[in-house]
Amino acid sequence: INYYGKTLSELVSAFGYATMDDFFSETLLNARKDVREEMIIYQTARANDITISDEEYNAKATELATQNGYETVKEFEETVGADYIKIEIYKEKIINKALEANGINSNGHEIEEAAE
Repeated sequence: INYYGKTLSELVSAFGYATMDDFFSETLLNARKDVREEMIIYQTARANDITISDEEYNAKATELATQNGYETVKEFEETVGADYIKIEIYKEKIINKALEANGINSNGHEIEEAAE
């Protein structure tokens, strides 16, 4: 297999890995970490009834596509997948919910109690 005129072994070496085993070991570790993080995010969202509307998805997908230099959301989705976009939205919503539960708004300011 040839990648940009190099073999996989040459690329792995160029990325600083001493051996293919080192590369595969780190790749496996990173994959496990990513799966664990996604499971926690989805479970936290489900447990807290956090959902994503079509409008929220479309807005975030458009924002991320633009930030990453894609012409369309469809191109971006084909590259990263819809789950990536959902994870980013869930992360933001979970963080905001945790902040609000501690009296802080999404801008980092204390939430003022409404005058009675």
